[in-house]
Amino acid sequence: MTEKKGQMPLISHVIVVGLGVVLILVIVYTLSSLEADYRNFIDENEMEQACYLIKGGIEKIYYSDYQNLEKGRIIIKMPDRISDINYIAEFTQYSVIIKRDDRKNVSCTIGFPAVYSGTTTGGMTEIIIHSLNGIDFIDMKRL
Repeated sequence: MTEKKGQMPLISHVIVVGLGVVLILVIVYTLSSLEADYRNFIDENEMEQACYLIKGGIEKIYYSDYQNLEKGRIIIKMPDRISDINYIAEFTQYSVIIKRDDRKNVSCTIGFPAVYSGTTTGGMTEIIIHSLNGIDFIDMKRL
């Protein structure tokens, strides 16, 4: 019988440990990359949902009684934070923009011909639609 002598067992152990460390590093890097991709996906979806909440509230008022001059108001429960980050929702010309503290923005077009004003930072939000001299005004504010 021949016995292994010298540095051969030591070298094979070093190679196995080195490959194990490389494998663990590859797994950690892959999982962290997947987590970042998943976080971005969730962030965008939550911001879009907040946008659609506002848009849906406006549509409910607009289509409920179009002939009424004081069209109405609705109170919606907006999320206080999006992905644990503060945000602000504000009207622009024909859309809503959701802005976060980390500079991510999402917008959705509302499309109703009106004068838009107001902002909210989440929570209970009131949307009021009224007409004056044939011009619709849509206001939003946090309660």
